[in-house]
Amino acid sequence: MAHTQNLEASPSEEASFYASMKSHSESEDCPGEARRLADCAQTAQLKAEMVLVGRKLWDREYVDGNGGNLSVRLGEDYVLCTPTMMSKGDLQPSDICLCDLQGNVVAGAHKRSSELLLHLEIYKANPRARAVVHCHPPHATAFAAIGAAPPHGVLTEQEI
Repeated sequence: MAHTQNLEASPSEEASFYASMKSHSESEDCPGEARRLADCAQTAQLKAEMVLVGRKLWDREYVDGNGGNLSVRLGEDYVLCTPTMMSKGDLQPSDICLCDLQGNVVAGAHKRSSELLLHLEIYKANPRARAVVHCHPPHATAFAAIGAAPPHGVLTEQEI
């Protein structure tokens, strides 16, 4: 994701809203900074990129069903993440959740993935980390399920 630098939004960037995000983020439980981040144009652009990455993962068969998750760090205190129980091939920008670093959803219409907790540990361990892409490639998962190592050169995602 190329747009993960300088994620602090100016007040003039607050013109771009998603209807579902706006109504949810205006609730009393959404702090001011989270509301500003949820509604800014830069966040909208990142959500659109997350949707594109999700579709690429689905098209390339790096994820199956509802497996795998994406997250992007927003500033020091928040992340965008994909929701639970949703195919990465079917995501829409309005499906993306805004969470704090404790894993609480502060804006968004869906529950966050339980796997966000793994992503948050990565962000905490490495403050320079800006995004996490976590996949469940079906072929690699099959080898893991039977406790076998895949042969060298067979799985493209393993070689990357």
